[in-house]
Amino acid sequence: GDWRRGGEATPSREHLAKLAHLLEAHEPFPALISGPEWCVEWQNEGARRLFARLRALQPSLGVEPLDLRQLFADPAWLRGWIVNLDELLEAIQTGLYQLEPDPVSSGHTRALLDVLPPGDGPGEAIERAARAQTWSQTIRVRDREHEFGLEIVSVPFAGGASGVALAVARTVDAASQDSARLY
Repeated sequence: GDWRRGGEATPSREHLAKLAHLLEAHEPFPALISGPEWCVEWQNEGARRLFARLRALQPSLGVEPLDLRQLFADPAWLRGWIVNLDELLEAIQTGLYQLEPDPVSSGHTRALLDVLPPGDGPGEAIERAARAQTWSQTIRVRDREHEFGLEIVSVPFAGGASGVALAVARTVDAASQDSARLY
């Protein structure tokens, strides 16, 4: 598929496009690369299926490229789908505070942080961020007759690719793998 969405071709974007095969190799599970404006820049078929399901649940989500901020601007609709939504929102906030002190990525985190529901405040998030080494969060999904766990791991880029992140999901156990493959 076409892994590049529209936009200006820069050396960093061209370099990141070379990672697209890693997304494809991650099938059937979701993998994506998001840009500095929190839009999905590249995605595999697993991510496309996931976002198609989310659009079926929430038709107001925009079309390609998906702006990830839309998922969390009013997350109440996710509550029935993500069993541990509060934990996920806390982990996202913590991850953003991990990035904020980095002057290379400064400015990109605020756009997502501003749409998240108010958490327990910057103090707690900063303390969690100082203790965390990498951003990884397990989410429990319940949809139709399926329930499964996905571990989402996100890796932010720096330098010329500041504001860009790779995110991959994998199942947490064999039972989840069977359900997620059917999804």
